Amino acid sequence: MPRPRVCAAALARELAGDNVRVNCVSPGIIRAPFQNFLTAEQVRNNIENRIPLRREGRPEDVAEAIAAPIANDFITGENLAIDGGMKMRIV
Repeated sequence: MPRPRVCAAALARELAGDNVRVNCVSPGIIRAPFQNFLTAEQVRNNIENRIPLRREGRPEDVAEAIAAPIANDFITGENLAIDGGMKMRIV
């Protein structure tokens, strides 16, 4: 039986008393080898129509965003979307 999905906020609340922080990172379209299957037309469509910042993310963008909540020990229960604004389009 599959395990139920648990959101970062619920898990963070449950573990806060043990001084355990829980955060989630949700990358959007990040230029990495696993995207090599995309055609040039698909890449162009992503950049022109799906990503408000008009560029694909870089692995460095994700790494920098992950470092911030690690460095700040008062952040917990958050989901950080690293997607160039794509989340804004899903309304």
